[in-house]
Amino acid sequence: MKVLRVGEDILAADGSRLGTLERLVVDEGAHQVTHLVVEDRVLPLSEFRAAGPEGLATQRAQSRL
Repeated sequence: MKVLRVGEDILAADGSRLGTLERLVVDEGAHQVTHLVVEDRVLPLSEFRAAGPEGLATQRAQSRL
């Protein structure tokens, strides 16, 4: 399990920087993070994977953000 930190980098599939993690959306009933906010866009947590010390990665391209 990766520790999520507001302010960490979000990378595209090609390794380019898409932005930073701005907020976490939590399902209060389940006590689980469900979505991440990146560049004012709410994206499902399932689209992300750990990218080592660089931050988080997604398969989205900048044009789909």
